[in-house]
Amino acid sequence: MYVLSFAQFLVMSAFSLIIPFIPIYLKHDLGVRNQADIQLWTGMIFGATFLSAFLFQPVWGKIADRTSRKTILIRSALGMAVATFLMTYSTSALNLLVLRFVLGVFGGFIPASSPFITMNTPKENIGYALGGAQSGAYAGNIFGPLIGGILGQWIGFYKILYVSSAMLLIAGTLIFFFLTELNKPEPDNAKLSPQERKRLNFLLELKEIVKRPAIRTLFMAGFLIQFSTMSTSPFLATYVESMWNHDALLSTMVGLSVSISGFSIMIFSPIIGKKADKVGPEIILLTCLFGNFICYVSQALFSSIWLFLLARFLMGVFVGGLLPSVISLIRMHAPKKMESLTFGYYHSALFLGNLIGPLLGGYLSGIIHIKGVILLAGLLFLINGVTFWTVKSSHIGIAKESLQHDLVSSPFRPPSHRT
Repeated sequence: MYVLSFAQFLVMSAFSLIIPFIPIYLKHDLGVRNQADIQLWTGMIFGATFLSAFLFQPVWGKIADRTSRKTILIRSALGMAVATFLMTYSTSALNLLVLRFVLGVFGGFIPASSPFITMNTPKENIGYALGGAQSGAYAGNIFGPLIGGILGQWIGFYKILYVSSAMLLIAGTLIFFFLTELNKPEPDNAKLSPQERKRLNFLLELKEIVKRPAIRTLFMAGFLIQFSTMSTSPFLATYVESMWNHDALLSTMVGLSVSISGFSIMIFSPIIGKKADKVGPEIILLTCLFGNFICYVSQALFSSIWLFLLARFLMGVFVGGLLPSVISLIRMHAPKKMESLTFGYYHSALFLGNLIGPLLGGYLSGIIHIKGVILLAGLLFLINGVTFWTVKSSHIGIAKESLQHDLVSSPFRPPSHRT
């Protein structure tokens, strides 16, 4: 899985190379001069990718369950490479907006990686493999903007798109030549009657997936991770400024407050993932949900910048354990022959958090201040933890619940025959 981890690093680096510099690209290369227009276009361009990804993740997940998860990974990398390359021909902000939407349509490399890992890794190593892949993705998130800033000064922000496209192409090439899919999907639609095949549409499949209480709770956990991050991160600069009270090194402190949690995720995700393989992902998930609650409340209550940074670092530790645990549990609960589709809907929940977070966070921060938004995010983690604890306590076990659903209620089971 080292190949996939490095490919995730390349993909996330390529994504984050240009994102922080979209306003500069709009102003200097696409001729948008008015500051209000720059902010408006930046928001729409940023959100367009999340919107299309939210809409299309279940589609690609369903295709992966019918064909090959490796093929979906290659398709995603190459599709994003082409879309990014075409951005170099953008002559207006509208062109860039459309191509960013297309980028989200072909996106999903990271979401497609999750079912690939869980279906091609021994059960006792799934947590460690997921943690390693997540470390690669977060390393790309951390170092991408740094690389983009250096390249922007050297070759200009416009030409960064060529570099980003090349990195995506390399990621797809690595997957094609060096990644082996050991456990390929085996579609069993042939076992279903025409009436049953007709009923297997997205709405009925979604109903089949979310009727499991644990799946609903896990989807909510994924949504909360992104919502909490995106509802607070855009406003951290103002919050850090209120604690730092110095002009010197202000930008450094803001950057540190954003990146420090990413560093802790990158470091601790494989470690906690390996621990989850031994003690079980349920325990890790509960610990991390309640741990995030404590960290978010601490961020809202601390007035010292150093204690705030400590809370941000510890938050990254708990998020680093949360994501692999959620993915492992989704794999355990996902209906047979619907694993990738389930992950598709899960990542749609993540992208929904990316969409709603900044909008609702910006609105609420004007009413209850950024501290109130941070406290609200912590409270949601607490509620999610209590909900999962209730679900866990009311079921004998994940494996038994999953097996019961697969045998009794899965629409993909072979039809019974009377003799």
